[in-house]
Order: sequence, then structure tokens, then C-alpha cells
Amino acid sequence: MHLNRLPFSSLLMLYSSFFALKVYFRPLTWLFQSILQKIMAAFLRILLCCAIISIPGRHLFGQKRDVYIFKHISTESGLSNSTIECIFQDHSGLIWIGTRNGLNRIEGDHITNFYHDNRDSGTISNDYITDITEDTQHHLWLGTRNGINKLDLHKGFFHSVHIPNTSLPLIVNKIACDSSGYIWVATANNGLFKINTKNNKATSFANPALPSWPKNNTINTLYIDKHQHIWFSTPSGLFSYNMQTNGWQQWLDKTRLQEANIIKILRVNEHTLILGTEKTVSWFLIIQRIICKELTNMVRIHSGCPII
Repeated sequence: MHLNRLPFSSLLMLYSSFFALKVYFRPLTWLFQSILQKIMAAFLRILLCCAIISIPGRHLFGQKRDVYIFKHISTESGLSNSTIECIFQDHSGLIWIGTRNGLNRIEGDHITNFYHDNRDSGTISNDYITDITEDTQHHLWLGTRNGINKLDLHKGFFHSVHIPNTSLPLIVNKIACDSSGYIWVATANNGLFKINTKNNKATSFANPALPSWPKNNTINTLYIDKHQHIWFSTPSGLFSYNMQTNGWQQWLDKTRLQEANIIKILRVNEHTLILGTEKTVSWFLIIQRIICKELTNMVRIHSGCPII
């Protein structure tokens, strides 16, 4: 039997037997004892190596790293366009990819493309897909550069939602679903809309009476937190809307940010928002109303944040 196949406990017992032999043959000549010591030293090295090998790697070198395998999906694979605007995974696990020229559904290795067709009213209203989300009834909603669409997965066709009192084209920047199932739509030049997903009726929100609200009524993005506050970013700063009180609030303007054109919002905890612009990433403390840390080109500008 090979030594590397012996259980660790058996190897330890074998080493103890060698030690007993050393004690038993102590009266023998010095030469015999020297040979026996060399054998025991060599065996001890083998025993130590076996013990190290038997310990899982994560205990020796830290937590074992997960292995991720990336698969490249391109137009050669069937993707409608190489410029991707948004990616969304629905409740069933399907991946939807919005591009500047068509919508894509990925099922394993199969890609299905969806395009606008002037001859078919059941297709998407525009091929430039800006955002994707899903409502509480598992219907898919698509924002485009010319309207918003609802995909009925059961019937397999797109319904273009009529948005009242808008200038065309209706450019959708961001869509999100709240806990009550309403769809909120942030647009360029047409402000904010709320859609009832049961009857597909859209309600326009009047411009809030806030001094820094942009005159062109453009909302770059929106984010709904668990407290049912909607956070908005515009070219002129950061705002919020409380769905329970119907109250608007302004938080930041151009004088408080190195770059006011916020394009991404994320609430990381009760007290902190992370705001992303084309040039900076900022940590905003809600209660204190301060920017506590700001990074640009991955270089820290200033920091005064507590532990986040």
C-alpha cells in the first residue's frame, strides 16, 4: 500500500511504532541508532506532507474563490446589436437585453430578437430600448426612445401605452415598479408619469414648484426605495417624492455637487445614497444632507463619511 493512500491516523500509529523501536534498541551500537534516526526523520517529513495535503485548501489559504465562467454573446451569436443599453432577468429566469437596435430574449443558447414593424401594431414602438422592468403580474415593461410598451407574455404581443399631454417622441430614460404594482416612468422633456398596470392608464405629474427643477422637465433616472420614496435625478440635482404624503423635496443642486447631472441612484442603507454621474461617484448622507465622499476617475476627492 502506498503511503499517500494511508489514513492520517494509521500514519501516526506507524510513527509511534518507530519511536518504540528506537527506545527498545537504545543499548545497540551508535551506528545502528544513527541509521534508525535517519529513517525516522525521513518518515516524519512524509507524515508532515501528508498532513498538510489532507487539510482543505480554504483553511490554509483563506476562503476558496468561486470560479466564474464568462460566455461572450455578440451579434455573431444572434444579438440584434452590440451596443447594450439595459439587461433584465424576469421572474422565470429569462434574460432580456435591450440594445440600440432591438430587444433580445436569451433562453440558454437560443436568442430571440424583437423589432418594430410598421405593419404590425403588436410589435415594440421603437427599436432603441432604454430600460426594462417587470410588474407584480409578471408583465414586462419596456422603455424606448419613442414610447413605453407592455409585453403580455401570455399572449405574446406588445401593447404601446398611450401617454397623454406629451411632446413626441416620448423618450423614456427609466422605468420602475413600486410595491403596489404601479409603473413609474422618467422621461426626457416630458417629466414623470405613473401607469396603472390593470388598465394601462397613464397619469402625468405636474412640475413640482421647486426652484431648481429643470425647465426642460427632464428626469435622468429614478429609484424607488423600500420606504416608498421615489428619488429623482435631473440635470440640475437630486429630488424625492413621498408617495404617502404626495410631497416633493429637493436635496441637492448644482452648488452641492461637482457634477449635478446624476444618472444612477442606489440606496445602500437607511442613511446613505450612492449617486453616479458620468465623472463621479458620491456618497450622500440623507439626514445630514451632505456629500461625505466623492470619487472621480477612481481618485478620492474628499471624504468625511462614517462607516457605511
